[in-house]
Amino acid sequence: MVIACIIMPLYDCYLAYSTREMRQFVKDVPELEANLMPTYLMWIIYSLTFQTAIMAIVGYFATVCSNKFMTQNFVIIKFIQLALLVLLFFFMLVNLVRFHSLSGFGVSSYLDDNWPRILKFIDMREFDSGLIACEGGKYLQNTQISSVFSEVECPVWQGYEGMTKRDFVALLWELKGQGVMPTDDAIYGCLNVECANSLKSGLAAN
Repeated sequence: MVIACIIMPLYDCYLAYSTREMRQFVKDVPELEANLMPTYLMWIIYSLTFQTAIMAIVGYFATVCSNKFMTQNFVIIKFIQLALLVLLFFFMLVNLVRFHSLSGFGVSSYLDDNWPRILKFIDMREFDSGLIACEGGKYLQNTQISSVFSEVECPVWQGYEGMTKRDFVALLWELKGQGVMPTDDAIYGCLNVECANSLKSGLAAN
């Protein structure tokens, strides 16, 4: 009963929170959202969390009131819910396998064509060490940074000639309020192609 009324509701709340954080991370890249965290999967997890909370209350009263009928039905429903939870994890695993099997570095051609956009949403500290570490960091060190977007001139990456220099200008959101500029204005700089290559290799390795 402790597992059913306390541990599982807490676990489901954590699962719902993790789901929300994961969706926040991938929602700006449609391909990632569609393959890793589709909307219906998020609502299934939310529904399971709500169901677990309701069942915890029912289980509590079944125990306090010593109602055999309520207790038996509670146990049956919890087994059904556990089976649904296993199926949910299986479904998530299938999603990950399907995503990994897509073409091009384990990801789809959509990502291959949009690495500059994807790079903008990843914290610069992720590129300092680990699997996706890159030389020089996320932003180019030898180009101008400015609080005025139009003043920043960025080189176009090789193989991305169809894009303009504006596509490689990024908001340095991690540095806002860090004293890099005299004021607390937004800061713009240029993305480092080496980090995009590291990100591709990192995804391929996984």
